Amino acid sequence: MEQTLTNQRMRGKILPPPFLPYPQQIPIIEKMIHSIKDGLNGLIIQPTATGKSVEAAFTARHLIWENHMKGLYLYDENEG
Repeated sequence: MEQTLTNQRMRGKILPPPFLPYPQQIPIIEKMIHSIKDGLNGLIIQPTATGKSVEAAFTARHLIWENHMKGLYLYDENEG
């Protein structure tokens, strides 16, 4: 997985696709994938603006495309 996530020059750019995670996010994504495959829940707790949504999206994409799994993605949106 790491090779496919790090081998393109557009990493970290929002536009144009393909969008890739930063190198520091790859171990978190891989750990989440292994945790969920082992039947455990996945939970990401990080400070604001550190890439939680990106990590969750890449985890879900891998599990759906590679393993044909289903899941539920919840997030809290605070607008004030």
